[in-house]
Amino acid sequence: MEQLRGAIDFDRLIGSFADRVRATRIPRGALFKADVIVITLDSVLSSPAPASYRFVEEDAKTSLEFKGIRYQVSAPVAPGIRAMLARPTFRGAELAEYLDADSRLVLIRHLVDIGFLSLVR
Repeated sequence: MEQLRGAIDFDRLIGSFADRVRATRIPRGALFKADVIVITLDSVLSSPAPASYRFVEEDAKTSLEFKGIRYQVSAPVAPGIRAMLARPTFRGAELAEYLDADSRLVLIRHLVDIGFLSLVR
């Protein structure tokens, strides 16, 4: 035991142990900020100004150009988007004739996420 005490640098050993403990700690990040917007079929949404987008139908393909990005639009979705664009504000529930409820929610949430539609507060 005496030989071990003489051969071991306890300060270094304790320092090494403390470094390993510190390394296993999860770093504390920034505070969580909740930017959650709840979109339902009853949420009032607004369409963008007509000058800010292009809805293009050519060669049996439909696309939506917005903020320099072209989004391909599937054939079943195009009439629903056209109905949105025909009104300054609307509710997802008003688009029932074009898409089922789940599809309408997915579509309007995606369009809000990309900044195309806005939630009216």
